[in-house]
Amino acid sequence: MKAAPKIYKSTKQALAWCFEKSRDLWKDKCGELRKEIKVMKVRVADSVQARDAWRAKQEDAVQRIDELKSQVAELQVEKMELERRVVELDSKKKNPVVRLSR
Repeated sequence: MKAAPKIYKSTKQALAWCFEKSRDLWKDKCGELRKEIKVMKVRVADSVQARDAWRAKQEDAVQRIDELKSQVAELQVEKMELERRVVELDSKKKNPVVRLSR
């Protein structure tokens, strides 16, 4: 069953004015929401970009830390070898100098 069409008691001019005002309010509201959506999209894009930049920076820092750790390990091995050589050379001397390791 179809519903019967609404019968308005107001004049057509009054109805047109009310409908036009209603439409204008709806358009204004919709426009404001669109602006809000655009602002939010920009904020999301900025957040994503900032997060990606932070992640890249963090990955570079982790890689640099790993490189420095390996350099420290190599230098410690080199230091031990040099200390061993000093002890060997001192033992070959007639008056060896006693060195204390730190």
